[in-house]
This record gives sequence, C-alpha cells and structure tokens, in this order.
Amino acid sequence: MGRKRTLSLCVIVKEEENTIEGCLESVRDLADEIILINTGSSEISGKITEKFGAKVYPFPWNGSISDARNYSIDKAGGKWVLLMDSCEVFERSGREALMDYVQNSKTHGCHFTVLNFSENSNDGSRQPLANTLRLLRNNGIYCFRGKIHEQLFRKDGKKIAKGLFERKNFRVYRFGCADESAKERLERKRNCAVLMSELEEDPENPFLLFHLGNEYLSNSDYRNAVLFYDRAYAGMEESQPYASHLVYRRAAAYYHLKQYESSLKAIDEALALYPQCTDLELLRGTVYAEWGRYTLAIDSFQRCMQMGDSPPELRLAGDSPAGPLLSLAGLYVRLCDYEKALNCYKQAVLQDTVHYQTLYSVGHVLNLIYDDKRTAVAKLTAFFANLDDPPNLIVLTDILIEERLYAYGVVYWDILEKQPGYEQDKTFLRAKLYFYTQEYQKARDLFEPLVITNTACSVLSRIGEESAEYLFLLTLILDTGDTGKWIRLAERYCDGTTVRTFRQIWNVYRENSEQAFYKEEDWNSVLNTVTVLFGRVIRVREFHLFQKLLYVLNDIDSPAALTALAGVYFANGYDTLAADQIVRSVKELNYLDTAGLNILLRTSRK
Repeated sequence: MGRKRTLSLCVIVKEEENTIEGCLESVRDLADEIILINTGSSEISGKITEKFGAKVYPFPWNGSISDARNYSIDKAGGKWVLLMDSCEVFERSGREALMDYVQNSKTHGCHFTVLNFSENSNDGSRQPLANTLRLLRNNGIYCFRGKIHEQLFRKDGKKIAKGLFERKNFRVYRFGCADESAKERLERKRNCAVLMSELEEDPENPFLLFHLGNEYLSNSDYRNAVLFYDRAYAGMEESQPYASHLVYRRAAAYYHLKQYESSLKAIDEALALYPQCTDLELLRGTVYAEWGRYTLAIDSFQRCMQMGDSPPELRLAGDSPAGPLLSLAGLYVRLCDYEKALNCYKQAVLQDTVHYQTLYSVGHVLNLIYDDKRTAVAKLTAFFANLDDPPNLIVLTDILIEERLYAYGVVYWDILEKQPGYEQDKTFLRAKLYFYTQEYQKARDLFEPLVITNTACSVLSRIGEESAEYLFLLTLILDTGDTGKWIRLAERYCDGTTVRTFRQIWNVYRENSEQAFYKEEDWNSVLNTVTVLFGRVIRVREFHLFQKLLYVLNDIDSPAALTALAGVYFANGYDTLAADQIVRSVKELNYLDTAGLNILLRTSRK
C-alpha cells in the first residue's frame, strides 16, 4: 500500500511557467501530491510534470483567483492543502517543522510569513504580505471568495470560530510574477475596477476597502489610500489576519501625507490593539524624526530595541531584526553624530548578517569620520570576515566606488579579477570604475553587453537596471545619437516610471517639446530617478550636460523638485548651491521639508 496522503500542494499557474520549478523544488518530498492549475500558461512542460510527478488541470481563467483556488482544493486528496503561487518559494529550513505541524496540529489552517521581493525592492528589502493563509485543512468546510484578493468563508455561511486558525513563522518568499515592472500600472487600474465592482454589492466590506487602500498606497496616492483605510478601519474586526496590516498602513499613509499628528494618533490606537508590535513603535520614531522631534524619535527607536522582535503575526514592515538600529543610525548621521551612527551600524551588522546594504552605510560613515582614507578603508575591510571570498570582494569594491575611493577600488578589483567566476559582477564594477574616472568609451564597451544580455544570478542585485542607467547617460555624454535604442532596451530591466524619465530627459536634451510623463505620474519615483542620474553626471563633472538637463525639473509636478536638486548639490559638496535651492524652494514654492531643513542646518554648521 502507498503512503496515506497527508499534504497536497496546490499551485495556480498563469503566465509564470519559468518560475514554477523553483516553487516545486522548494517543497519537494514534502507534498504527497502536486496539483497544478493551469489558468493561462500556454503549456506546462512534460519535463516539469515528469520530474515532480505533478497533475495538471486546465482552468479557463474567468477573472477570479478564488474560483481557481477552490478548483485546486476540489482536486486535492490530502488531509491538508498547501496553497502557493508559482512565483513563491518555501524556505527549506521550515520543512521539518511543517511536516510535524500537519501530523499533529488540531487547527483548521495556518497563516505563514510571506515576504515579497517583487515590488521594486531595489535594496533587497522584503515586505510582508497581508493575505498569507497558505495551509488549510481539507475537510470540505471552507471556500474562498473574492476575485483578486481571496478571503476564507465557511460554505454553510456560519461565522468561522476563533482559534481555528493560527500563524506560524513558516516562511515563503514571493518573487515577481511575470513582468511586473511593465504591467504594474495596468494591473493596479484593473484591480481597482474589480474591487469597486465588488464593493457595489457590499459597500462597507472592510476587507475589500483595505485592499483598495493598498492599491492606492502602491501607486503613492496616499489621499485615496487614507480614505479607504479609514472606512475599512471603521468596520474592522481586529481578529482578522489583515487587521494589523490595515492599522499599520493607515498610519503610514498619514505619515506620507505629512499629517504627522493624524499618523501618531493612528499609531497610538494601533498600539492599544497590538502592544507587542515593534514595527508600529518604529513607525512612530520615523514620524518624529521626519517631524523634527529628534529626541522623541531617539526615544522611540530605543524603545523598539527594548521591545525586541514582534511575534510573527505582527511583523508588518520587513524582516530585518536590525530595523530600529538602522533607523537610529540614520538619524545620528542626519545630526552629524557619526561616531554614534557607526556604533549603531556595528550592532546592526552583528544582528543581521544577511542584508549587506548596511555595509554601504558603514563605508559612508567611515569616509566621513576619517580624513586619512587608508584608515577608513582599513576599518571598512575589518567588517568583512573573509576577503578571499569573491562575494565579499565584490561588495567591498562597490562600496569603495560609491564612496569615491577609486584608487582603492581598483586595488580590490584587481584582486577580484584573479578569482574564478562572477564575471558579470566583475564587468559591472570595472565599467563603473571607467565611468567615474571619465574613461567613457571603455565604460560603454563594458556596460553594453550587460544590457543586451540578460543578467544571470549575481552578487549585486541591480546590475541590469544600473547598467541601463549608466549606458543612458553615456549616450548623452558621448553624444552617440543612439539613445532611443538603449532606452528601448532599458525596458527589459527598468520600471515604466524610470523609462519615461529617461525619455523625458532625452526630450530635454534634444530640445523636443514632447511629453513622456503621464498626467498622474508617480512624481516621487521620478524625482528619485532624476536625482540619481543628476548625481552621477555632476560627480564626473560634466557640468555643461548637467545644466542642459536641469530643465527637466520644469516637467516634474512636485513641490519637492528644488529640494531634491539641493540634495544632489549637497551630496557632491556644493553647499552654497544646495542652500540657495532650499531658499528658492521656500520663496517660489512655499515648500520646506525635513530633508531641506536638514541641509540648511548642516550647511550652516560648516
């Protein structure tokens, strides 16, 4: 007799067949059967079904994720159903605990920690999702409803009893399904339309209102986000899995609107419901910091460290245990207390060895502290356990380039070059060194193949995107006349906002009056891209090009445009120009944010 079925894996496949093998591999030997529901992939290869013993069932896509999910459960024969999407991977370290859970648990289901890498997480941060029911007892009692955001109900209409579902720290990592960067704007528009139609039947459904708020938050439309979050909050049941995410995102939306008092009030209300939620206290510190209440911000960040990690169900803003330390360090940098900042970064590195981004901050602070750059570099290398390890050499070299310590960057790149493998990282770093030492043609020759060829796995996560950015600038610096071609190729790596920003800068460069931006553009993202590009141009002292491109600021509908320009000047050592732009922002736009105030304070101290 075969083993009795305990766990059925049910996966919905739409247009992501290229990601499904990683999904299935992550739960190999856990699932007694694998059910693949094909809702749109042209054909799931026989190689995959043979390798994993999967059963494939076609399901004509009807616009409802819940219908597809319910169909998959109907086909499952196990006592438990593990629900995943093809772009998700189960963390292998939780395999044994999961098998123990399905053998011994008396619950009806379990919410996992699902960390999302797909929403433009350029720094490698991982954002937790709100809708995380991934394990369901297959007892025929339950079904899902909702076209794009499924919600669990009893089939008999009775209310689900408390205590039947719990949350465990089983981890699932969600990577971008299909080409999110190209489709996200259309997808959000479609999602809003579907959710609005569902709301017509149930106008005050807090679950639907919450997800509508999420769509607007993702699009940086904080005013509409707050409107829907407030309505959802009014009817929220705090026992629902999404409730903690709702109260956090509601407070965050007020913060983004710079309605700091409303944000703090929302945080107080949320902490009354969820007093163990460190992320809410961290948000309070962030609000105080942006509001200029620095002493209160420091108190909040220190309180976070006393609270420790939130329980799994209350981790709302990422999964780095060093979050409070990093926020406190950032505030100390703002206050020019670099020694205290460095101490915080040291502790953060010890707490979180996964996110190497912290090492860039360490390099920056050491560069500010030590005039003797040999000492700064020696202190920085001490943070790397083994410099014979190529990934460590890659990160160290990149930090040195970012800190303008090019001679030291060349030294460590020469050491890296002798190591086997990691060719894309090596090429990218050498190209950056050429760019910043103004050997532009050599830089272009190396960046081009990185954009033409799909970048494979590498240590540095944004090689494709950054290569496209550098190559775009090089076509303008060298005046090669083929900028349009490289903008089209950039669409493979860069999101739509970045590509439109390239096009508008190119229009300004050519003195073309066409408008590439949308009317309702994500202007914060536009400014982020513009300031990165401007920073690189001014860093290589291409002042004539810089002056020419400045006119793109006239096309950006944001009061923060001059403050952003001031940030570029300040970061490159042009303090007087930075202060002038802040004064101009106040006089002409009646706008002064915390970043601008900080620039004024720091320039006045020099």
